[in-house]
Amino acid sequence: MISKERKERHQPVLLKETIEILNLKKGNVVVDATLGAGGHAIEIAKKIGKQGRVVAIDIDPLAIANFKKRIKEEYPNLVPRFVLKTKIFPK
Repeated sequence: MISKERKERHQPVLLKETIEILNLKKGNVVVDATLGAGGHAIEIAKKIGKQGRVVAIDIDPLAIANFKKRIKEEYPNLVPRFVLKTKIFPK
């Protein structure tokens, strides 16, 4: 969970290495099953271009809400590239 008061942003672990090994192409559809703060998802969206999609999943609805706010404020051009889900997990 990301606190609203938190001033420093979470730094994604092994971001460069992850993006390189995925060998992403324009137009790819990619699933990020652990969205969290969205660091990896944002970089993936940048690499796959306007025709690509990131299906981002997180069990925590607050993580999805925080991410929606973040991309609208920081990366508005990336918003259409995301499909955000939280209610796919059975109770």
